[in-house]
Amino acid sequence: MGNQEFDLVMSKVDDIAVAVRKFPESAQGAACTALVSALLLESNDSPNGSTRVNRHQSQGTKFLSANEAKAANRDHVAEIKRDVADYRLSEVSDIEFAAYATRYYTEVGPEHIRVDAITTEELEEAFAIAQRKPPKRFSDTFNNAKKAKEPLLKSGRRQGTFICTAIGRFRVENVLLKFDDQ
Repeated sequence: MGNQEFDLVMSKVDDIAVAVRKFPESAQGAACTALVSALLLESNDSPNGSTRVNRHQSQGTKFLSANEAKAANRDHVAEIKRDVADYRLSEVSDIEFAAYATRYYTEVGPEHIRVDAITTEELEEAFAIAQRKPPKRFSDTFNNAKKAKEPLLKSGRRQGTFICTAIGRFRVENVLLKFDDQ
């Protein structure tokens, strides 16, 4: 097992630990078993046999079948595309779009994709769904949003994760996601 594969497995172990803590203590053993089973099933489905887990699937308390996960994924893709079209999010700056994506993935998106804090993986996915030109480095976009005069994001609990600040949440809800009445 290479370093990348080891890091991937360890990040999935962290995801499992976070998800298990959401269950009552009496159910944590069964939840852990179910999460590890889902992890192993996903790894068996991957084309090259490597461990591939949809981290959004392991975040919630409800596990989705493969067909349910595909349908749910289509729904959240459609929702982001609808927001981009309805609110002209293709015209906002990268850091404003990062704030939108952070709020979406941490607060308002479907439960099966919600995460405690967003990483470059979710931001990259949101840019692709919105068909926005990706920045050279997504981590720079996060850092710029964090260091802005009015910071839209702040660091999450784990390194490399970000959450919306109160300013970022307000800007998304009251500026970016308002219809143009003109």
